[in-house]
Amino acid sequence: MTTGIKGCDNQSNSYVSFVNQEHAGDSQTVNPRSYGDVYAWISQHKERPLSVQTGRGRCVIWDDNWKIKAEWDDGGGEFILANVRRSPQDFGMTVSSTGDITIHER
Repeated sequence: MTTGIKGCDNQSNSYVSFVNQEHAGDSQTVNPRSYGDVYAWISQHKERPLSVQTGRGRCVIWDDNWKIKAEWDDGGGEFILANVRRSPQDFGMTVSSTGDITIHER
């Protein structure tokens, strides 16, 4: 699968940083309370995920078996952000005022 984050609506008062652990040169930052026209490729490997830092903490994101999965660094366990319906597929990201992440199909 080929998936990515395309665009980030940062509604929080904190910076949002994207670090692609497979392609570090693709790292990007979105200013507080702004929209960033970012593109971040999502890895298929949990060991080398896309890392997103928000005011809530660090969230790692990867794709696995037609699902976009994520896990916060607070020990809450992994969860599904979205189902992948085709490949390639891009998702828009929203970071809420509390730093929580949601994604939607583009």
